[in-house]
Amino acid sequence: KPRITRANHVYHVMNRAAKRSVLFRDASDYVQFERTLEAAVTPLSMRILAYCLMPTHWHLLLWPRNDGDVSRFVKWLTATHAMRWNGSHDTVGCGAVYQSRFKCVWAENDEHLLRAWRYVERNPLTADLVTHAEDWRWSSLWRRLRGPYPHPLCEGPITLPTDWQHLLNAALTGTDKRRPRKQGSDPRTTPVPVRGSDPAGYLTPNVSEENSRPLGAITTFLLALSSICPARMVLNGNACATANTAVTSFSGT
Repeated sequence: KPRITRANHVYHVMNRAAKRSVLFRDASDYVQFERTLEAAVTPLSMRILAYCLMPTHWHLLLWPRNDGDVSRFVKWLTATHAMRWNGSHDTVGCGAVYQSRFKCVWAENDEHLLRAWRYVERNPLTADLVTHAEDWRWSSLWRRLRGPYPHPLCEGPITLPTDWQHLLNAALTGTDKRRPRKQGSDPRTTPVPVRGSDPAGYLTPNVSEENSRPLGAITTFLLALSSICPARMVLNGNACATANTAVTSFSGT
């Protein structure tokens, strides 16, 4: 079902690789996407204000001319790019390239648009991939400043501040501060066990003290049942005894 998008409204669109994998492995992958993006502009009559390609995902700032154009544009872009990506990596028939449908956020006013624009073009700096935002080769900021030309970018409904480059490189403050990166959202991160708000440890691996092996799902459940039985459940003594017996038998196997 197409998303409802309106003409002459700006939308921040993003998508990422399936299975938290790397979407752009080298320069050829980045160039391939840029060429696909440029090829999509003319036939689908889409205005692109900004974009940024990251190792695992990408961001676009789109300004459609007609209702529903965003869905049509991104559908063609992702389908065509996925086909070309599979072809160049010899992975045809090996599963999806993108994890899901694209995400789309409407820029409600000029302030929101500027914040979204800054977020997109500052993304490599926020992710510590460069020391200055303009040094990231695979973004609209680089294309506007250094080419190659012609590029697929157009002027937006608002004029960027004259000190835009300085604003991009300025330290984040207040609500602009960087949120902790989710595990797997960057290829450089290493997944680590996280307990979260689980004081009893029911959601984390449990290990037998006797032989230091995982207890398994059934034993873990029975241990949890045994611990809460007298305090939280109205059970007779036989039921509690049965649960404790079951725990002992499973732990010993």
